[in-house]
Amino acid sequence: MAEILKSASRLGWSTKKQSAFGTPLVAADLTIYLALQDPLIVNEAAELYKNEGMIGTGHEWNTVRGVIKRKIDIDIPVQPMPIDFAGMLVCMLFGTHATTGAADYVHTAEWAAISSQADAKITSLAILEEGNNKLVQDIAVQSLTIRAEGSNRMEMGAKLLASKFGSNLTITYPTATTPRYVWGSAGVFSIGSDIKTQLLSFELTLESGIDLGRAWEKAATEALRVYPASWPYSPAPTRGVKFSCKIRAEGGNIATYRAAQLAGTELDLDVSCLGIIISAA
Repeated sequence: MAEILKSASRLGWSTKKQSAFGTPLVAADLTIYLALQDPLIVNEAAELYKNEGMIGTGHEWNTVRGVIKRKIDIDIPVQPMPIDFAGMLVCMLFGTHATTGAADYVHTAEWAAISSQADAKITSLAILEEGNNKLVQDIAVQSLTIRAEGSNRMEMGAKLLASKFGSNLTITYPTATTPRYVWGSAGVFSIGSDIKTQLLSFELTLESGIDLGRAWEKAATEALRVYPASWPYSPAPTRGVKFSCKIRAEGGNIATYRAAQLAGTELDLDVSCLGIIISAA
């Protein structure tokens, strides 16, 4: 049966990425603490083989059983999300980012060309479950949902992929600091270069385009063959973006918005989010 970590609500995380697949971060790297409002669910999934009903076995029951593939699915339910952890997940999904603006708090994240970045960026998390801190390695962001409405805090949910659990960690979580949030009432929506208006609500869904069918292709040894060797992007990009919003436009901008919708000309749509500096390590 799949393992369900029902009480995994405390995380140790880092602004660092792993240097390579199969090389997890260590406890000293996981220096940031997060307590989730709604616990994440960790599902250790396995694809099995068996000989039940095979021709030549002489019987219909199963006598041989083994593992073909293993991976870990992590589901973070949509909930109010502090801006530092939200910023880290966004940058991991896109894989590349730049920092601009005062105190480097404004991040511009964008997908790199698959020709220059064939695999998703990866990191590690420490998950506190039933008194044990378990390291989860080779974590990639498969998809994100980001939303906010009215005066509520910005919410985020994520689907993550990981290769396997590491050993239990000896880790001391730092004292939790007061989390910082983005509030929906403070949001600004802009189209093009200079048309800004009040943002009433929005929902953004991002799909990274990871190709699970190719994740086990590079395994070099029999012992590692059941685990993924990378999280490759699909050669034919399958990345997805879905965005919806409600705005309150100034009277003088209504005609401009309508004209932009009818023209079919590509324009930038921007929703800003404060976040901490994401290191390049």
